[in-house]
Amino acid sequence: MDGDLLRGGGQGSTQDTSKTIGELADKMPTVVSGEVVSWTDGAVMLDYDERLYTAVLKIKVRTAWKGSAQVKDGFIYVTRPRGGELVNPDGTPFRNPGAKSAVTSLAELRTAVPVGTRVLFVGDAGDGVFQYEQPPQIRTLVPHAGYPDGAKLLRPHAFGLLLEQNDGTVVSGSIEEGPWDALNAAARRSSVEPFTELTTQLRKHYS
Repeated sequence: MDGDLLRGGGQGSTQDTSKTIGELADKMPTVVSGEVVSWTDGAVMLDYDERLYTAVLKIKVRTAWKGSAQVKDGFIYVTRPRGGELVNPDGTPFRNPGAKSAVTSLAELRTAVPVGTRVLFVGDAGDGVFQYEQPPQIRTLVPHAGYPDGAKLLRPHAFGLLLEQNDGTVVSGSIEEGPWDALNAAARRSSVEPFTELTTQLRKHYS
């Protein structure tokens, strides 16, 4: 699974010092686990001459430890960056002939994170694109895309979007390194499955 692809080609950052999933969960209002259902187009914005794209990840919630009010008909909706590209004044992409778009396609996301992938989400509600207030020079061209009326678009904490790989280890869709690294290392020496261990830790934390 290509974590960089999930991060929109960029690297997140955080000053959070959480050492366990329980410590992180205590800081955020929404903590759920479930499976990937689909990827759809999200909001589109214009930053001067760069068009920014997002995608919305639909997750079937199996367990909601916190934030059940954010679950709509059994699902949550999580925004992810897809990258951006320069555009001409008429709105057409500005790139060399034959050059590949820098924007991650939905097909690439669906291949990287297929339906049924187990996912652990820790985060909150928000515009989902910017960590804080949207910069004033950025205009939203396509708002409220990819999720139904009555649902809230959620944004993961930098440590808060963890997906299970085929070998049971986890990869982050937000930041390259984090508290899960030790679990992944342990998995290479034993039969421990990091994703299962993380959900077990949460179950004990909230019991």
